[in-house]
This record gives sequence, C-alpha cells and structure tokens, in this order.
Amino acid sequence: QKLPEFNHLDINTIKEKYNVDRPYFFVPNQFWKHKNHITVLKSIEQARKKYKDLLVVFTGNENDHRNLLHIETLRNYILENKLETNLRFLGFIDRLEQLTLMNNSIAIIQPSLFEGWSTVVEDAKALNKHIILSDIPIHREQINLNCTFFESCNFAELSEKLIEFTNTKNHDI
Repeated sequence: QKLPEFNHLDINTIKEKYNVDRPYFFVPNQFWKHKNHITVLKSIEQARKKYKDLLVVFTGNENDHRNLLHIETLRNYILENKLETNLRFLGFIDRLEQLTLMNNSIAIIQPSLFEGWSTVVEDAKALNKHIILSDIPIHREQINLNCTFFESCNFAELSEKLIEFTNTKNHDI
C-alpha cells in the first residue's frame, strides 16, 4: 500500500495540538463495538498498575449508528476507572496527522473481534511499524512480520504486551 506523503508534518506540533505528552500506543479505529476498544481500556487499567504513565491514543469516528450508546459506555468505563490521564480520544482527525502519530507511536494496537481486510494492518505494514493485534484469522492471514498477537478479549494478555513494549523499547518524546 502506498501512503500519502506526511513527512513534512512536525510530530512535536501534532503532539502538542493533541496533548500527547509522552510515549504512546496508537489505536486508529472507528468506535464501533466490534473494534473491541473495551479490551484496550481494561488492559490500560491493568497495565498502569505497573506503568502509571502508560498512554494510549485513540482516533476514529465516535458514532456507531448500530449502537448509539457504545461511546457513552466506553466513556463511563473510563470515568469509573479513572483512566483519563492514560488515554486521549482524538476523534476523527486529518489522515496525514493520523499517519504521523501512528509512525511515532511505540506500537499500533488493532484489537478488533472481526474484520475484513484491515486498513490499520496495511498502514502498519507500509510504515514498517510494529502492531499488536487480536489473534483472529484475517489478521493472521494479513500479517506475519513485525507483529504481536493477543487473544481477542484477553485484556490481561494485552496488558502484558503493553508493559513489555513500554519496558523494552527506547522511545523519545
């Protein structure tokens, strides 16, 4: 996949714009229920017990016409578990800014319960960026290099992956 040119954008300006103030994981998915954001939120809750500064940045349309209360359910979970400092919901953002954030993340997370051919995976491959993704057949078919799989709803396993990547990668902010 050929990506649009985005190297002219300054990552520091974009991080400042979106209040991304430390190394981060990146989840670029629409906020649809099958995209499985709840597993990511639960993994943040668990991982921050060992790494309190963990940050996950989410982008994507927050409206799901099939499940109008889904985003509210996620936001309530965030408030109830006091996760606000560990994540950023950026909403639907400019594609070039999205690619810049994706490219400068610790890793991309693709937690979907089911997919067609995933654009997120194709973007990760084009960027040569590591991706942590749910272990579903289409993901196994689509990528086998520069990737780490976790059982789809196993937030504890995803949490371990987040801690592992946070501890083993040398990241500049």
